[in-house]
Amino acid sequence: MSPNKDDICIAHLSDLHLSNQAAKDVFKSVAKDVREFAPRLILVTGDLVDTPNESQLKEAKTLLNELASSCGASLQVVPGNHDLRIKGLIHKKSYRDVFDTTFTNWNVSQHYPLPGRNISVFCCDSNSEDEPLINLARGKVGIPEYVRLGEEVARLKSAHGKGFDDSYKIVLLHHHPLPIPDTEIDKTLYERYQEAGLALDDAGSFLREVVANGVDLVLHGHKHCPAFARLRLTTKEKGENEIVILGAGSASNAKDPGPHGNAYNILTFKADGSIHAHQRHMVGGTFYVLRETTLLNYDQVLERAYHHAIKLRGSFFKSVTHETFVNDFGDSTNKIRYGHYQVLNSTIKAIPVQLEVWPGGKCIAGPVTSKTGKVVSPKIVQCEKNTDQRFRGAIKFDMPVSKATGPISFDFEYTVFNAFALSQDQHLRMYGNKEHEHRSVYIRHPYERQRYSLILTQRSESQILA
Repeated sequence: MSPNKDDICIAHLSDLHLSNQAAKDVFKSVAKDVREFAPRLILVTGDLVDTPNESQLKEAKTLLNELASSCGASLQVVPGNHDLRIKGLIHKKSYRDVFDTTFTNWNVSQHYPLPGRNISVFCCDSNSEDEPLINLARGKVGIPEYVRLGEEVARLKSAHGKGFDDSYKIVLLHHHPLPIPDTEIDKTLYERYQEAGLALDDAGSFLREVVANGVDLVLHGHKHCPAFARLRLTTKEKGENEIVILGAGSASNAKDPGPHGNAYNILTFKADGSIHAHQRHMVGGTFYVLRETTLLNYDQVLERAYHHAIKLRGSFFKSVTHETFVNDFGDSTNKIRYGHYQVLNSTIKAIPVQLEVWPGGKCIAGPVTSKTGKVVSPKIVQCEKNTDQRFRGAIKFDMPVSKATGPISFDFEYTVFNAFALSQDQHLRMYGNKEHEHRSVYIRHPYERQRYSLILTQRSESQILA
């Protein structure tokens, strides 16, 4: 499976345990598979080694840097319990110093302005320093880390402004913030006791904090098992919001690969804004797709853009419906029905409108028809000198529209001549000298629709996906 040229891929690896030759051999297969996707980011959620040995950590860093370099990708890493505790169990500050020295500035959040998509990545440590000397493999994020997360969000927002606001926000964490069903089946009493020793103590607080900070996705590892969950949580800061939690299996642990074998995740950001995850696992030395999951579908993309527009403009439409009729000659008559336009915290006198068609076409804007009686009377006005191929104007109201006006509805109509018709050269290439055989060509050859585009400042696909 190879990505499309317009896709942006991210590789999510976890629990590599690169402390023995067997794990390094498996990692070679992982690296080969990862390169097929040419990821722009490689995100690693801990347990790079079995125990915090300086030479092993440096070797793991070298292997990861080589992989990132071969892909032309940026690399971000968070520590797991095995990176900071002897055998993942016994805590000592000097072990943390070894990791911090090897992976300098690992906890600095990054903003990536990638083509068509901004991505922000935050790194959280789930191995709190106030944990007891021996705490099995449990995790805790802790208040200092929550404070730091808030500061990192503020720093990136200040540095990148709207680019950060529009970005897809990811938090990296080692421990799982939710139970994983696949690891709780047919457990003995002793095994269930062991499971309790792997949990994240402040999972609820962690989820509340990431939602309050506007995080979209949490990536984790720890349990050597692929996992997926979607939650809707309510916080005082953000109200009700959805967050996705995606866990990776063990990428290269040869001794304990997990219930599905060695596994890792590929996140694919599609050109239409949707986001998909492929949880890949190894069978006989080759990786296959274990599970495909949609993290953000196209409808959610539109919904997110819609609510973001509300925040920016202070106004919104409850519904926008496009109706288009194309005749046999390639001319189109179009109607956009705007339903329940509501202004929240300002006054609106006009709504900018822009129509554009490719050379050979001609656009005519208007009329505008009110569907709310005589509350307001909208009309189309020209804002500058226009051409046959471009109209720039506005839907202007005869009185300012405010929250007190209440919701209003209206229809905006426009005509595009030669919207989908073939040019003379195209007609000759496709049909020779035959005449009058171009009926329904615009249906059988949909690429011709590229000759015609509509740009509106409201909730239209063309603007949302721009």
